[in-house]
Amino acid sequence: MRQLINSIWCLIAATALSMTTNAAAQVSDTETKPDIVRLWPGAPPGGSLAKTPERTFSQQFEWKKQLVTINVSDPTMTVMRPPADKANGTAMVVAPGGGFVSLVWDLEGTEVAEWLNARGVTVFVLKYRVSLPEAEAPQPRDMAEAIKLMEPRRKLAVADAKQAITLIREGAARWDIDPKRVGMMGFSAGAITTMGAVLEGNAEQRPDFAASIYGTALIETLKAPADAPPLFIAHAQNDPMVPPTASTAIFEAWVRAKRPAELHIYAAGGHGFGMRTQGLPVDRWPSDFEAWLSSRGLIDSTLVAKPAKAAPAAPETSAVATKRFSVAETEVGLLIDNPETKAILDKYIPGLTGSDQIASVRGLTLKEIQSVLPGGISDEMLASIEAELVKF
Repeated sequence: MRQLINSIWCLIAATALSMTTNAAAQVSDTETKPDIVRLWPGAPPGGSLAKTPERTFSQQFEWKKQLVTINVSDPTMTVMRPPADKANGTAMVVAPGGGFVSLVWDLEGTEVAEWLNARGVTVFVLKYRVSLPEAEAPQPRDMAEAIKLMEPRRKLAVADAKQAITLIREGAARWDIDPKRVGMMGFSAGAITTMGAVLEGNAEQRPDFAASIYGTALIETLKAPADAPPLFIAHAQNDPMVPPTASTAIFEAWVRAKRPAELHIYAAGGHGFGMRTQGLPVDRWPSDFEAWLSSRGLIDSTLVAKPAKAAPAAPETSAVATKRFSVAETEVGLLIDNPETKAILDKYIPGLTGSDQIASVRGLTLKEIQSVLPGGISDEMLASIEAELVKF
């Protein structure tokens, strides 16, 4: 139990503090620009915990490079359609992970969507509300405290997921999908969000089928409803973030409720693998998932289409390219790598650039670091730095 508590908390704390990028990046447009649909007509219910603007950038994390989005306050869903001659009416909401502080947009979002598109599925990549953690967020002492600390973010994400499913069913004719074949799958925190929609949604908000990938239900007493949707579950035995027992608990709940579920625990694969291969046992999970979808009549695996060829990526618009630096827009890694701007940081925040922890926050701006880390950076410091940065 203690391992699960610590692992769940790492989803919040470690994700935000592991950003090691040197340049901003943008999601590449495909040949057909996807629809982006706002989930709420006005301000979303419950507001947002984000304190700085939304931003997407490239991040090198462990063995993989990925696009990360932070500080989402206006949730949306990005519609990615399959080739017209392969579309089969099945729809899937895809919820990326990121510990409720960020969204791993490509690895656990658009790449999954492209895979599903090739199998005829219309995909809605969910950009649910996320925010960087509070400056002095405490470490939980037990499961009840861990759930309490994560609950505000989880609650907003689940509300966005249920709203997305409702809108998809209402717009079934618009997207040429079957309103009775709307599924949802999520990764890590996205899997927690998926399970929230499954366990807490009403008939219009609950997916018709679901998949939890290296996730958990994040509740003390897990009970599957009598009409729980068919569920696919995948996990790696050596997951360092969320133990596989989190997935076996979900499976056991479905067994007790006599509802269909399929569980795959792979000997090795770690956490956050998405659909990329590592030469490890977990590489087999997409083919197992494909077989599961096919067995339920949701896809025809014999009609797999090649993914649409991506258009050339747009030129990066980093602070280096524009020669315009800002405490709110320039990643601190760029400021450190430039001798002149590094000198400004050393002048107003002594010890920052030489800190043992600086590598973990290179992808954040000074304003974002101020909102995440307790003390050390005042508004006056940022104002003084900004006054000198504008000279460049």
